[in-house]
Amino acid sequence: MCSCNVGLAVLYSAVWVFGWLIQVPVHPVWQVPPPGNIQLLDGYTHERRLGKDSRVGVIKKTDGFSIGYDIGKMAGNQAKQPRPNVKWSKTQSVNGDILTIVSSPERIFASFDSSANFNATPKNNSDLADFLLTIATYSPKLSPDDVRATSTIPGNIKLLPGYKHKHRQGIDTWTGTIERTNGLGIDYDIGSLAGNYALGSFEREKNKVVWFKKQYINNLELMVTYLNDGALEATFPATCANFIASKVTADEDIADFLTMIVTYRERVEIKAKPTPWDGGC
Repeated sequence: MCSCNVGLAVLYSAVWVFGWLIQVPVHPVWQVPPPGNIQLLDGYTHERRLGKDSRVGVIKKTDGFSIGYDIGKMAGNQAKQPRPNVKWSKTQSVNGDILTIVSSPERIFASFDSSANFNATPKNNSDLADFLLTIATYSPKLSPDDVRATSTIPGNIKLLPGYKHKHRQGIDTWTGTIERTNGLGIDYDIGSLAGNYALGSFEREKNKVVWFKKQYINNLELMVTYLNDGALEATFPATCANFIASKVTADEDIADFLTMIVTYRERVEIKAKPTPWDGGC
């Protein structure tokens, strides 16, 4: 056999193998899970990127909105860094870690004290909600689902500074208000007879729905509906826990609403009127 034919055969084999390899990546993007057990909202994908001394990547939606992250001791706490033109800031305890959120005219930053940083450029309040509902699921160490707490506040919700809770007398459900003086007020209606406010509005008021979202917070499904009249409703269907605010238009109020609601826990010992939970609504 001519040596040139052998050489061609080897070349063709090498080309075929190389072509096969480039079609089958060693670590496809879809196989890389988001950091800290983050739950992706519908339509979002995760892409891990190469970081120098920390873990970096992006969680993005097909329409272009994306959430960047930078996690690791060398990353520090970016939300606590001094920056000009701060519009508002929040501090909340989420999954046993302190979360700081800072909004500026250009970007929004969120950092956990455990050195996990997230940032994005929301174009509207739907993007803002996506950002908050995504980072709220960050939990490097999964906490037990059966952790119990004692509180008169439903689900042991952690109130932001300036907010107070007031229990009200319900007929067949557990009702009350979480409110700030001259600010946002959040009513709640909890119990099997309360139904599902968020899903109900989404189905009945389709012409008024601005956005509707689903997320899993500590293994509980959460539905959130925002209407064009400013009504904001969140429901945990498993416990028929509904939270409602009206005339919500400011991004800061949406942030307050969501950063408190996501701290809701299902199993609590109630000092007030027992809730007629029956396992779902």
